[in-house]
Amino acid sequence: MKHLAVAITVMFSLVVGTAVCATIPKMKVPKVTQIGLEKLSYGELAKKSVYSLYKDMLDELKKFDKKILPHEAKALRKQIGNTRGYIDLFPFAYKSEKGLAELRDGLDEGYEVMGEFKDLYDIQGVDVDDADYDKDEVKKLRNAVLDWKDSFGKSSRQKEFKDLLANPAKKIVDIKRKNLSRFFWGGVDQKPLNRLTGVENISRLAKNLLDLARDDYDDAKQLDDVLDHEEAESFHDFRKRIRTVLKITAFFPHIVEDTSKKVDNSFDTLNVLVGKYGDINDSITAHFKYLEDDRDKKAKDAAKKAEKEFKKLKKWQKEEEIDAVVETFLDALV
Repeated sequence: MKHLAVAITVMFSLVVGTAVCATIPKMKVPKVTQIGLEKLSYGELAKKSVYSLYKDMLDELKKFDKKILPHEAKALRKQIGNTRGYIDLFPFAYKSEKGLAELRDGLDEGYEVMGEFKDLYDIQGVDVDDADYDKDEVKKLRNAVLDWKDSFGKSSRQKEFKDLLANPAKKIVDIKRKNLSRFFWGGVDQKPLNRLTGVENISRLAKNLLDLARDDYDDAKQLDDVLDHEEAESFHDFRKRIRTVLKITAFFPHIVEDTSKKVDNSFDTLNVLVGKYGDINDSITAHFKYLEDDRDKKAKDAAKKAEKEFKKLKKWQKEEEIDAVVETFLDALV
C-alpha cells in the first residue's frame, strides 16, 4: 500500500517534527511516540497530542505582524485549522465545556479572519510573483487579523486555555451537541466510550463520517448549479467530511486496518477529490468576493471557471466510481 503507507510513515515522522504529510499542511505536531499509542485511552491520547500542538500554533501566531502579505498567511491558517481539528476530535476529554467552547470560538474567528486575508491572494489564481494587491484592502484585512491576535492572545485567556488542554479528564465528559463541530462529533449520533481506546473511538467517528459523506455524495453528484448556496450544500458538506476523514487518517494512521493496494488507491483518489473540490470552492469564493466589490467581469469569469471545473469534476467522479472508492476506504478502517 505504497502511498497510504508513505502517508502513515510520514505521519510518524511528523510527530517528531521532521517531515510533512501531503494530506495535512506543513505544521508542527505533538511528539507522540508510535509505541503504545493504540493502547491509550481517549483522554490519554488527547493529553499526548492537543496541548503541544496548541502551543506550537501560538508560537507561529506570534510571528504574524504588519509586514505579512496574504500569500504568507496560508500556512498559519492551515495550522490554526489543524489545531482546531485536533480539539474537535477530543472535546469529550475536557472538564470545562464553557472554556472549550470559548477556545473553539476563538479559533473559529481566527480561521475566518485569516481566511479573508489570505483569500486576497487565492482569488487571483496566480503565482506568488504575479500577485497584485490593493494596499488599502490588505491593510484593512491584516489589521482584522492583528486585532483577533491581540484579543485571542491575552495572557489571562491563554493561561485558562492552556490549563484546560494540559489537564484532560480521565473519563469521557458529557458535552452539549451545540458545542461540537458538525464535521466531527457534532455530525454523528454517538460519543466516545470509556471501554474503547482513543484510537478505537476515533475510528468509530471516521466510519460514521464516511457514512454521512456517502449520503452527501448521492446529492452532490446530481447537483446542477454549484453557485447556488442552498442547492450546493451537499457539495460543500461532502468535501468537508471527506477532508476530515483524511485528516483523521493522517493524524492517527492506526485506524487503517487494510493495507492492500486497492485501499492505497482509494486513499490517493480521495486526496485528489478533495483537491478538485477545493479548487472549485476557491472559484466560487472568488465569484462572490468580486460581486461584493462590484467587479462584474471578474465575477463572471470566476463563475464560468467554477462551472467549467464542476462539469469536468462530475465526469471524473463517474470515471473514478467515487461511490466504490468511498466504500473501499470505509471497509479499510478498524
